[in-house]
Amino acid sequence: MTKKKQGIIKASAQGDKELKKIIGSRIQRVRRHLGRTADWVARGIGVSRGAITQVENGRNNISATLLWKIATVLECDIKEFFPNVPDAKTLDQADIEKIGKENERAADYARKAFKPLKND
Repeated sequence: MTKKKQGIIKASAQGDKELKKIIGSRIQRVRRHLGRTADWVARGIGVSRGAITQVENGRNNISATLLWKIATVLECDIKEFFPNVPDAKTLDQADIEKIGKENERAADYARKAFKPLKND
């Protein structure tokens, strides 16, 4: 089962299916918002209407090229089709405190290892 946190999808086989559905529904939402038909999009990018509806229903994988063509014909940013991408790491208060303690230890070590020189 996939875990969601703030709209983030975990990478897994189930997540792949869910991601296809999300991307497809977002394509459909943009298309409908613009008052365009699946047939209009299909003709604009040179595929069948069925291919577009398959993508919009999350039944087909979509190549980066086709995704770019759809975004171009709909005159939207391609990132509108994707859910949130997780950050590599988000710092929480515990992380910040740990970093602070490590900095204190490093400063203590530096003071002991490198005694200040006396000026004559």
